[in-house]
Amino acid sequence: VDGLEVINSAFNSSKGAAPQDGVDIEPNTALDVLKNIKFLNCQAVANEKRGFELNLVKLNATSQPVDILFEDCIAIGNTEGFSHRRYKGVQGTIEMKNCTAKNSRLSGITESDCESNSIQKIYRDCTIENSNTANVITGGYLTKAAIYIFHNVTLGGTIGNSEFINCEVINDNRSAYGLFLDHPTRPYADITVTNLQVLNSSIGTVSNLP
Repeated sequence: VDGLEVINSAFNSSKGAAPQDGVDIEPNTALDVLKNIKFLNCQAVANEKRGFELNLVKLNATSQPVDILFEDCIAIGNTEGFSHRRYKGVQGTIEMKNCTAKNSRLSGITESDCESNSIQKIYRDCTIENSNTANVITGGYLTKAAIYIFHNVTLGGTIGNSEFINCEVINDNRSAYGLFLDHPTRPYADITVTNLQVLNSSIGTVSNLP
């Protein structure tokens, strides 16, 4: 799609067929186009998996640049609030502006294997509240953090190209970290944090840095 505005819309209670998301943006081929897309004042509530998911595994360096904005959107009571998955080579920008992820069973914001030479992810004035309501423990810690950036050690590459500007994390002690980078043995690059406020985290704001 080139030119799409989704306004004042609700995507709630998806359960059954995969991916069980409120919104799933997942192109089928490297030729597919994702340009001039805006989600404005939308909600994704009580979905079995993710509130808003962008799975771009089929795009690559030959694909057209991606241009997507989420503004004033809220994800409540999903397994993950906002999820970015498998950005490799494709260029462009995905911006989340004044968005909220709340009461996520795992992480409010997840980035999974999004390479630093690919799409820039910008989070501006976003709030992540009460993550890891499922009380998931890995490695002896409640590591499903409010913001969870994951690197699969088998895939290689350098992960990153994310910017957090004036964002706030509010935890209730189920999630020990505001921002967690996982896996510590893999390289990360171009992760910029400006005025990230983390309240009620028992361990730290930024942890597990490689």
